[in-house]
Amino acid sequence: MKKNFGPELKIILTKMCNMVNADYDKINFSEENWFYKYEWSDYDENKFKKWLIEYLEKNIEARKEILGYGLRLNNKKLESSASMFILNYGWKIKLESK
Repeated sequence: MKKNFGPELKIILTKMCNMVNADYDKINFSEENWFYKYEWSDYDENKFKKWLIEYLEKNIEARKEILGYGLRLNNKKLESSASMFILNYGWKIKLESK
């Protein structure tokens, strides 16, 4: 079951799912700790973060939906917002074997 996600959050979560070969439509986002079901590397997390920063920078509707306001943000605030999103909803990090 999907929560009442807006169209921009759906795009962002779909991108996040695609990065770990997860099917957005099969994930139960109402389930507690749904974001622990998949893992990604530090590299993939950083790649997603860069994508999210660029997406928020270019898309006023995404900023309104995700951040609550559409004002254009400087790079530091965009990076902080993307980091917070990943902290709250990002996949867990793969432990690299040495």
